[in-house]
Amino acid sequence: MPGVPEDVDIASLERFPAQTLTVVGAKGLPAQRNMILSATREADIIVFFDDDFFADRDYLANVERIFTASADIVAATGFLLADGAHGPGLSIDQGMAMIEAQTRSLANDQMVDIYGTYGCNMTFRLKPIRSNAILFDENLPLYGWQEDIDFSLRVGPYGRIVKIGNAARRSPGDQIRANVGRRFGYSQIANPIYLIRKGTMSCSMQKC
Repeated sequence: MPGVPEDVDIASLERFPAQTLTVVGAKGLPAQRNMILSATREADIIVFFDDDFFADRDYLANVERIFTASADIVAATGFLLADGAHGPGLSIDQGMAMIEAQTRSLANDQMVDIYGTYGCNMTFRLKPIRSNAILFDENLPLYGWQEDIDFSLRVGPYGRIVKIGNAARRSPGDQIRANVGRRFGYSQIANPIYLIRKGTMSCSMQKC
């Protein structure tokens, strides 16, 4: 989901071993996620990856297996190996090496119930989303901070939300982010307040 057509890496898409579709829409994370949802009319599940997310080779196969086997699961997110956002970041080589080292050590069927997904890697069953016209909130101030939790909590009444073992290995790439500084800091304060007033987030979740 690029902001402008020039953001598309055509060469990579041509090498991708499956059919691809490029959707261009308004900038802003919630708006872009909604545009992607509108383009998935025939899919059963949808997987969102951030551009600094690295999945192991079995990620999608495990997601498909788990969602097929458990009809009550409506959303899932992966266990976090490392988060470069809390430090100087991880290079692509470091991230891939970490994934390779951990892939064989985690249990295939490890799964725990949680209250919400993590936006860098999250999967949703689309039937309840379509049936209840659930969309990402495009009114979140400035950035889509906490849009993942807000969306998850509105999907949650229709089934289980789980964290999956051996389905995701996240290691952010180089710590280069557009949403830094005062505007992002403002969203870290304003967005939870907005969602608490909206009723999809509790004050206790933010330890306020």
